Amino acid sequence: MSLDRAEPNYFGAGPALLPTSVLQQAAKDLINYNGLGLGAGEISHRSADATKIINDTKQHLTELLSIPDTHEVFFLQGGGTTGFSSIATNLTAAFVKKTGKTGKAGYIVDGTWSKKSYEEAVRLGVETYTVIDAKKEDGKFGSIPDVEKWNIPSDLSETSYVYFCDNETVNGVEFTEFPFEKFPGVEIVADMSSNFLSKEIDVSKYGVIMAGAQKNVGLAGLSIYIIKKSLLEQASDDELKALNLPLSPIAFHYPTF
Repeated sequence: MSLDRAEPNYFGAGPALLPTSVLQQAAKDLINYNGLGLGAGEISHRSADATKIINDTKQHLTELLSIPDTHEVFFLQGGGTTGFSSIATNLTAAFVKKTGKTGKAGYIVDGTWSKKSYEEAVRLGVETYTVIDAKKEDGKFGSIPDVEKWNIPSDLSETSYVYFCDNETVNGVEFTEFPFEKFPGVEIVADMSSNFLSKEIDVSKYGVIMAGAQKNVGLAGLSIYIIKKSLLEQASDDELKALNLPLSPIAFHYPTF
């Protein structure tokens, strides 16, 4: 079978089109990576070659997004659902470590994915509030209400983080600016799965950026995390249990990664 193909025109909303040359190189590397006689999927994940793949990818992302030294880059299995589930537990554990309080997570609900994210945090037992529910405000999703209409507590010391989806593709809603100056000191968490690397951003303004790779930068099944290093300091399991807070499964425990 030839590895050549006519350049496709494809605008699917799910997995994104990748350059043919990238796929051709990946196909070759799955057979024989770097002349090793083994494919990239067969070599040890602890080998120098595998480590170089990971570190080179981190370095490319660091250069493209000008990621500061205050932030770490790592990768997890799973997509957006794994992302927003793990964010709820990890960010809560970080807030407990920092303040000794359980805190409340603020959610901007302006589309399908942010709604799912909010509902999952509630299901897990993380105390939450909606900064805005666009559907309740406007009767349907499709716009981002003005900041003046947002539910912003006068005392933000109890807000553990504020979560938003930067681009709600299902509902045609995208943030064109960073409107979170009214949350000083609060960690801002963004799901950027649908527009990752499509624009310049100031990474230093975010506590966490999570992005499923399949939209813009790779194949489905991998998610990219850019996280403030201070958020990797988390309360112990015993401390979280004493406060009746959910634990992160070890597979999605950020400090472990």
